[in-house]
Amino acid sequence: MKIFLDTNVLLDTMLPDRSHQEDTYTLMNLSLIHRWDCRICVSILTLANTAYIARKVVGIEEVKKRLKTILDAYHISPMGDQCLHLALHSKSPDFEDALQIAAAENDACDVFITHDKKHFTGYTCLPVYTPEEFLARCRRS
Repeated sequence: MKIFLDTNVLLDTMLPDRSHQEDTYTLMNLSLIHRWDCRICVSILTLANTAYIARKVVGIEEVKKRLKTILDAYHISPMGDQCLHLALHSKSPDFEDALQIAAAENDACDVFITHDKKHFTGYTCLPVYTPEEFLARCRRS
């Protein structure tokens, strides 16, 4: 199963004192991911936005260190001109969200994980979960 993480989920791993950190850390635990036969995917847009936001809080060197870890552990969903075309034709009112949806769908991801479900539900054919909802679903399986 391919799991696409939205920017706000990845920010949980970069910024201190985020309210959803525990669920996100559990979700991104590599041993659990392998046990559930999952692959975590993020887009270049997610990495760029995360770096832009987190650098102001933890510093650019710490951001680069963490991004290198992500590059080694997770799949980077490609974002080419096809994603741009899909986003331009999307009904989503948020262009950045439309790009994320296009990247996830174009990379044949199975689920979309975000803290802002209302921004994605109805604009993608993918099931949209919060980290907590997805973990509960995996634990039931």
